[in-house]
Amino acid sequence: MNLSLPLALPSYQTGFVEVARVPFKFTQNGYTLTLAVPPKNLFHVIIRYSSSGFSLGVTMRFNGDSGANYAYTTSTAGAADSGSTGATSIALRNPSTTATTPNTWIDLWICNSPSAAIHRVLHGHEDQSVGSGTAPIRIEISACWASTVRIASISIIFGSSTGAYTMEGDVIVLGTD
Repeated sequence: MNLSLPLALPSYQTGFVEVARVPFKFTQNGYTLTLAVPPKNLFHVIIRYSSSGFSLGVTMRFNGDSGANYAYTTSTAGAADSGSTGATSIALRNPSTTATTPNTWIDLWICNSPSAAIHRVLHGHEDQSVGSGTAPIRIEISACWASTVRIASISIIFGSSTGAYTMEGDVIVLGTD
């Protein structure tokens, strides 16, 4: 039997497409990376970074909204859930963790419905050190943005710190209808 496959999928079956990609490297206090995104129903955001020499908090906002319009629940490394309502951003990484993170991945799914509050689920992974003696940290967050406006921009805010440090990585945003 001879099967042939189409060379390309029909437009309604193409799935996710890359809508933004930004590599970054900085050594300054407080850095905000804002990505313009097209109106898609579902986003997959991948944030990968390494840092050294400081303790860093990472948060996210949509459409430049810094009002108290965010709520989230966090679980880190199997600990009890903690939550925040009326927040001015969504915390993606706890700033009280170790100063050097050689490999952190944040994998975020965002439902971008124009008729309901925007919901997202995040899974993260952070290596505290190299070697088999230290288990990586698992990060889970469920969050919502109390807005019925579609997302047009995503801001990743790397919190301020003092001292000498380096942060580098990239942010990739995929989208689909």
